[in-house]
Amino acid sequence: MVIDLARGMAASAEGLTLNEMAAQLNVGRRTAERMRDAVLMLFPQVEVVSDPPTKRWRIRGGLSAFEQAPTATEMLELTKAAAALRAAGEPARAAALESLERKVKAAMRSTTLNRMAPDLEALVRAETIPVQAGPRPSADETVLAEIRGAVLAERPLNFIYARPGAE
Repeated sequence: MVIDLARGMAASAEGLTLNEMAAQLNVGRRTAERMRDAVLMLFPQVEVVSDPPTKRWRIRGGLSAFEQAPTATEMLELTKAAAALRAAGEPARAAALESLERKVKAAMRSTTLNRMAPDLEALVRAETIPVQAGPRPSADETVLAEIRGAVLAERPLNFIYARPGAE
């Protein structure tokens, strides 16, 4: 959560007040103060901007690539969103997301990208649902998170399939 707060402070040109930090992170004001103090210790380049009657904190110049690198799951969701738009007959919107994906990958360090590539490919293969006639399958987020964790950790996944209505 501290890194999320730092990202919010870096993404805001005018900075964040304590109340905005608390709202953004869905925590109380005192917790936001402690998290702000942790960000101040981790990122000495934090600036305090006086905006009477409040103060704002921001990180000018953004964060390093280390703090901003997307996860394999985030890249997977971007890829899936573009594919879904293309399948839904929205080629212009799909092209915009594909362009964003290329830009994000281009901004990433090659070592990070090389480390992520096998995980991303495995997740894409594991989550690809073939197009079929009839009702569309839906994925329970908790089950999907468990499957992603198993694929990324290269550990076996056990499950019991029960037909709907069967006892």
